[in-house]
Amino acid sequence: MLKKINSFFIFIASALLILNLINLLFSVIGRYVFDFSLIWTEEASRYLLIYMVLIAASFLANTNEHMRLDVIDRIKNKKIAFLIFMYTKLITLLVASVFTYFSYKYAMSITIFPTIGLGVSKTIPMLSLPIGFFLLSIYTSIQIVKSLLKR
Repeated sequence: MLKKINSFFIFIASALLILNLINLLFSVIGRYVFDFSLIWTEEASRYLLIYMVLIAASFLANTNEHMRLDVIDRIKNKKIAFLIFMYTKLITLLVASVFTYFSYKYAMSITIFPTIGLGVSKTIPMLSLPIGFFLLSIYTSIQIVKSLLKR
């Protein structure tokens, strides 16, 4: 089940990357071939990139492919390594959960303000933060449960 969820989010992040590349290609062709520039392409590119990174980062953090220190892996004492691992995961879960809550509240508070280029509510790009932090919370919770079940 977890592999299907992981595949789904990697598919979403990959689709966002492809959409971003198409958007940038459209912008470049428009600017250099047809001599016109659309302001919304830059803004759409930025939002697609933010969503892609935040969705992919939560998955990569779960698979230990995200940027991290491997100090815990070098500790020989398994009990101390487990305690440090659990400490880091609990801190990550706490911070991600708090950021999920506050970023969601902020995103909902700016619904009446439109973006400059696309003219959509600023809530749409800002929802990338609570979505990314929520996914990080879920994946971190899964790691904690898996580690406790292994013991």
